[in-house]
Amino acid sequence: AQQGYERFARDELALAISFFEQAVDIYKGDFLAEESYEAWIDLKRDSLRSYYIEILMTMARIYEEQEQPFQAVEYLKKAIQCDPLHEEAYQNLMIVYADAGMTKTAAALYERWRQIAISELGVEPDPETRNIYNKIQAIHFKHNQVIQFKKR
Repeated sequence: AQQGYERFARDELALAISFFEQAVDIYKGDFLAEESYEAWIDLKRDSLRSYYIEILMTMARIYEEQEQPFQAVEYLKKAIQCDPLHEEAYQNLMIVYADAGMTKTAAALYERWRQIAISELGVEPDPETRNIYNKIQAIHFKHNQVIQFKKR
């Protein structure tokens, strides 16, 4: 992963992708998942999971910038699978779907996230997430015309 970030910083995207894909393949789930009693294991587990998600999000961003939405979707879905409460992954996946003209899918994803946020966290989605959803709704009601917008 570190080599991937070094290549990414030098704009060597093909090499960065290769290293990131290797890192993603190496990650096989939570560190010592069967051991839940030691604080140091929890810290290491959380650290590795966060790093894995960061790599997935970076891969999605690269593919989105290269206008390869289906590859971006793959990595964003992996991030959500790893951490079902990762709101930024939901936001980015909604954007990728909307940019690809899949506004109904993006809106359904928002509703899914909203239900998770309420039931698991006891909160409504972040204002930024609602803003993305509102833009998607506006797109959908304008005869399904796709207007490009990016999170950042």
